[in-house]
Amino acid sequence: MDNKKDLILTNSIKTAAFDNLSKFNIHHFPMIKIRSNKIKPFNLSNYDYYLFTSQNSVETFFDLPFVRVQYEENIKAICAGLKTEKKLRHQGASIAFSSSSSYSLDMINELFKKDFIKGSKIALATGNLTDYSKFEKLEEFASIDKIEVYQTIKNTRYEKNLDNLLKKGNSITVFASPSSFDAFTKIYDSTTTEIYSIGDTTSNYIKSKGFKVSTSKRQNFEALAHQISNTLNL
Repeated sequence: MDNKKDLILTNSIKTAAFDNLSKFNIHHFPMIKIRSNKIKPFNLSNYDYYLFTSQNSVETFFDLPFVRVQYEENIKAICAGLKTEKKLRHQGASIAFSSSSSYSLDMINELFKKDFIKGSKIALATGNLTDYSKFEKLEEFASIDKIEVYQTIKNTRYEKNLDNLLKKGNSITVFASPSSFDAFTKIYDSTTTEIYSIGDTTSNYIKSKGFKVSTSKRQNFEALAHQISNTLNL
């Protein structure tokens, strides 16, 4: 009989960060998917800097046909966190600034102290669920155009296999965004699983819905996998 705990991942793309947790049965049931938007073409040289808040924003922006054909244009990028920076470097972008944190608000606070963007024109490449009010602070000294390059679509399809895992009552479910948790709770009973999340934004949202949640100090899957391992003494 398999007594392993089930580890359920709900993010859009399966990560290898939990593969070393051999004492778990790992399952991937994405609760959201990312869909690219159609953007009216423009000249990339219209902006001094391009601001990216996530890996999704990088992938969908550089996949736009009119962006791909302007490959010779050097994009100066501002980004949140090392993983987003790595994606940008892979695309050949020049990194003008990369924040030490992957939280947008932390990046904005760091950026606010910099002089180089004063008077500049910045394109903010992001998704439909972004809280644009966070970026109003930057508009005090720079022009910000918001370009919604992708949409986050919540999964509404019932998965019997997932429901069966939850009913066993021996699982941990990992959430990386409020939208994935919201989609999950509309279909499944969230009281039968231990809940872990990445970062304060997701954790605070889950707590606001009345659920207990554990999280990692750093906002990435590797840190959360380490947190799970330590908590359960694996």
